[in-house]
Amino acid sequence: MKLIVGAALAVLLSGCAHRPMEPVMIGPDTYMITAKGAGGVFQNGSDVKLTLYKDAIRFCGTLDKYMDEVSSTSESAAPMRMPNAELHFRCVAH
Repeated sequence: MKLIVGAALAVLLSGCAHRPMEPVMIGPDTYMITAKGAGGVFQNGSDVKLTLYKDAIRFCGTLDKYMDEVSSTSESAAPMRMPNAELHFRCVAH
């Protein structure tokens, strides 16, 4: 019984990981990145969006540029929907 409870807990906790997609170029120096949170009711869309901001800043940093937001959206968890977010951004020279 302890093994089953432990396994179920491990599955639930491993599902909380953030799994963003790689940024996709959608125009000149303009990118889109999306992610779904796996935290269910314990995570909202703003949490997912915050992680996308960090990923976008890191991505632009690898290009020696800074991130400039174009637009963003997020949705919190609802029945049959995981929290999700989308960020459109530009990588702009310093």
